Amino acid sequence: MATERIAHQSAWWTRACRRLHDSRITAPFRSRAGRQRLVGLYLVVLAALPVMGWLTGQLWVVLLLLIPYAIGSLLLGIATQGLLDRPLRSLDERQVHLRRSLFREPYATGASLGLVGGLVVAVATLADEALMMGLVVTVLGLLYGVPSMVLAWRMPENPAGDE
Repeated sequence: MATERIAHQSAWWTRACRRLHDSRITAPFRSRAGRQRLVGLYLVVLAALPVMGWLTGQLWVVLLLLIPYAIGSLLLGIATQGLLDRPLRSLDERQVHLRRSLFREPYATGASLGLVGGLVVAVATLADEALMMGLVVTVLGLLYGVPSMVLAWRMPENPAGDE
């Protein structure tokens, strides 16, 4: 019963990502260059979190920046058509190879980032609340966003045409 619910939720997210991917609003992110710009914007938002926390010293500024972070995360999922959340049996051979190659590289990088992030958080505990929150969210955003960013960066120009 629980696996059916998880599969249903995953199928819902996949359908939503594909519909939104085909909409006019997300047209700039269908090309490889558009997805690469989206990855760049996502990284800029992540970098802005600790910087704004440090410059302003206000926690509400960092919390306000969580809105563009959430939008960037959603856009990455939509731009990649939910490929990371889809079951393997629904993917063609090229998509399976692309997805499997993603999990080798980013998670080794993610583990390294996690270690560095641990050090950053340890240093941040000595800082004020806003900087600490910005650093924590940035590290978590990098750890969870690396697979989506790598997928968006490496996806072929027209992935929908192959399906």
